[in-house]
Amino acid sequence: MKSMAKIQFKGKPIITSSTYTQMKWDTFGKQIIAEVNEQYKGTPAEILPEHKGDNRQVTHSNIFRLFGINSVARRYGARVVYPETSEVLLAQGKLPEAGNVYYDLGAVFDFSGENHEVAVDIYNRLPKEMRDLNKFPAVALELFPVKSPVGSYGLSLEPTAFTQLRTAKIISQGTGSFDEKDVELFRTGLPSKHSQGTRKIHTFSQNEPSLDNLGVVWLCLFGDRSLDCCGGGLAVASQIGRVALESAEGASQNFSKYVLNIKKEKETLEAKLVKEKRDLEARAEKIRQAEAILRA
Repeated sequence: MKSMAKIQFKGKPIITSSTYTQMKWDTFGKQIIAEVNEQYKGTPAEILPEHKGDNRQVTHSNIFRLFGINSVARRYGARVVYPETSEVLLAQGKLPEAGNVYYDLGAVFDFSGENHEVAVDIYNRLPKEMRDLNKFPAVALELFPVKSPVGSYGLSLEPTAFTQLRTAKIISQGTGSFDEKDVELFRTGLPSKHSQGTRKIHTFSQNEPSLDNLGVVWLCLFGDRSLDCCGGGLAVASQIGRVALESAEGASQNFSKYVLNIKKEKETLEAKLVKEKRDLEARAEKIRQAEAILRA
């Protein structure tokens, strides 16, 4: 009996992976780090020299660092990976160091009461159309860290032009298992329902939906492939935390081109500074010669 020929499909796959990279202490990463640290020195968003892995990965991710990095990366045609991107990369076996590290993916507004003062402060900064408690719990993407006396972090978060607030009712259903083939994972990064699957989603116990019970926690993909919505310490970070970047929608800039452009800009600037220095020296010499003639 002849073996069946492998069917080949034309066209592009329905779900593709974005242009992505793990953030490292390379030319591109150092530029982002410098700009983040310029804004957030002395806060939980600051990226310290010791936040470096064995292969130069940026480590010690937390929510404030994630959003600080995102705000800068956006200027260069990139952003931190969305939850659905992480799921696509995970399913395709492309997520760097999967199984050994965690990736912060966004903030979660729920009714756990965790970080309540900060949660209410962020809520009050949201545009009116986003302040609908019927749409909570919700995952917030692309917020912006701002210095604030509210809470104990020294930072709060506010919306940007790119902020998304995605209703995630599964969070109100509590901790449970889910199927890793759930199609909703590839659309929003969260499963549609609890099931008999092999992966887990962890959440805090939820109180009655009200502003008095509003909380904010992290959304994190852990090394065991579980999704965690019960991280109360927004500034907590460890050596196994990583940040991944993807191309922002509609951006033509890719990472290799960016690195080359930075190198060219640096060389151009250095050449310009050398020329200006020589011109100043030549001008100073002419002034000295003129002064010598006048004295004579």
